[in-house]
Amino acid sequence: MAAAESNQTETAGDACDGFSDNKTRVIVSSFIIESVQTEDPNVRLEPEDLGNIPANNNDQDIKQVVKQLIQIANELETNVELKRLIDNVPVDSTRDVLLKVYKGVFSDGFSLGKLAVILFFASKLVLKAAIQKCRQVISSIFSTTSSFIETHVLPFIRDQGGWESLPWQNVAAVAGVAASAAFAFLLS
Repeated sequence: MAAAESNQTETAGDACDGFSDNKTRVIVSSFIIESVQTEDPNVRLEPEDLGNIPANNNDQDIKQVVKQLIQIANELETNVELKRLIDNVPVDSTRDVLLKVYKGVFSDGFSLGKLAVILFFASKLVLKAAIQKCRQVISSIFSTTSSFIETHVLPFIRDQGGWESLPWQNVAAVAGVAASAAFAFLLS
């Protein structure tokens, strides 16, 4: 019985032209690990922190998507207001805050810049949680972020032909504008 349920889950995840939710989780995991390691090389994330998803994936398409997202995140690093807002988000309220932010970011539609913004936000909160030794919070951030992307963003990505087919040019500029607008409600 358990094997049949597992098989059904794999089949459902692989629906829609062979795209899987696991690929999304690998992208999220890889992005978070690379972002955290870049900002603080002393912080080590364990596989169980990120849903036992391996970040050392050899899939070149995934590596390219993560590289593009990291480039956008690097642009977001220069947004002092955004970083100040994220610094003021308490780690212990992460799940509720994440959902509020994500829904706010995507309230007027999808863009790659907005996707980069929520991954940037998640990685900053993971770093804060790791520094504070809140492993359970890290897991919650990863799970909430991956689930939100799978539910609200992956359908759009599938419609575009998959992660590899997304138009990455000029995304960094849009991400900065999206970040400022999307996080403004956190101040209110």
